Amino acid sequence: NGDDSSCKCNDPLIPSPRIGTKGWGKAHHLNKALIEATVNQFDTVDDVDDYSYGGTNGYDDFFGDDFYNGMKAGCDIAMVGDLFIEAMNGRIMGENRTMMAPIVDVHKQYLTKSGGGNYDALPLGISGDSSPNLLWRLKHGEMPDYFDPQIWLVMIGFADLTRWGCSEEIAVLGIMRVIEEIQFSWPDAKIVVSGILPVSPWKDGRLEGGTVKQNPTKKDLEEMFSVGNSHWWKKHGMIDLWPSIETVNKELEKFCEKQTKMFYFDAGDIFIKESDGKKYIKQDLMSG
Repeated sequence: NGDDSSCKCNDPLIPSPRIGTKGWGKAHHLNKALIEATVNQFDTVDDVDDYSYGGTNGYDDFFGDDFYNGMKAGCDIAMVGDLFIEAMNGRIMGENRTMMAPIVDVHKQYLTKSGGGNYDALPLGISGDSSPNLLWRLKHGEMPDYFDPQIWLVMIGFADLTRWGCSEEIAVLGIMRVIEEIQFSWPDAKIVVSGILPVSPWKDGRLEGGTVKQNPTKKDLEEMFSVGNSHWWKKHGMIDLWPSIETVNKELEKFCEKQTKMFYFDAGDIFIKESDGKKYIKQDLMSG
């Protein structure tokens, strides 16, 4: 709701780590290890074991020894954010997930020079992170002064609206604070701000117009919601997130238009279709 008594989100202007969250510390150290591997031109990510962070859990055994060979000259694009970015590394909360392999393949093909892309983009994400979490990471090793990509892509805000139930105003402030930190450290870099992607709990993928009974039963929730979502949506009581996402994205777009070396990018239309005047998520591409 955004007020002091009911809002559970952190202050959007203050860096906040997720201390105590299983896997978060490991994921953060892995991101720092990837930066070290890129900057120092290690042959494999596992070589970082001997350099700094003491263990990457067989990372190269999963991806192959040549995964980062295309980045030997450095990194053109740093991609910082949440679960959508971490998935490009094949991970969820620092743990390798074989189901992410297709996403890893797409990243290799289009965002590494060795895979045929025009740029080397380094994904630095952690699932479930809010803007204050990302801000903390940037100030604690994920934006070192020797790491100087030409472009920073920021994709954050999803968890602010969903996991923490922040208001649109708080979500926008948090994202702007992250952008400000990057601008201050790298004033000559270009910054691409990604809009928040659409999300729907409904089985049919509708983005608006959902209603739910008062005190719904478990069966009610299972009939209405996508598998795996019913518990979360019941707990947070949020049904139509799309209007909030649109509001945040419009504010981000307006903000970027007033800046130099800053660009707004919105991939939402790729995932949305219209039917009978209503918007739905394309189920073959994405499910919420």
